[in-house]
Amino acid sequence: MLTALYSVGSVAGADLWMKVVLLTSLAYFLICFSFRRSRSGRGVLTVLMGWLLTELLCDMVWLAWFWPGGAYRNGGLGSAVALLLWPVLLCLASGIVLWICRTGR
Repeated sequence: MLTALYSVGSVAGADLWMKVVLLTSLAYFLICFSFRRSRSGRGVLTVLMGWLLTELLCDMVWLAWFWPGGAYRNGGLGSAVALLLWPVLLCLASGIVLWICRTGR
């Protein structure tokens, strides 16, 4: 999300990228908080930490992919694959978070 925010002013289509990131984040929180154990104090912390770790990992990959050396590099249509990393990592994080909340670990 930080990379998408950084890109909004200088990259065409970054506003759409930002909207997709926000919508998938909203879906992540709605799915995770739909389970009772995720709404406890520890569950909320687990859900937030899962989202934050996913965010940081994805931003590091996106920065290395789209902004090598500090300048934006347009990789064309092939770079759109890198944008799919966000929903994939969120799905993985939600599975892990829900497993942690279910088992109480």
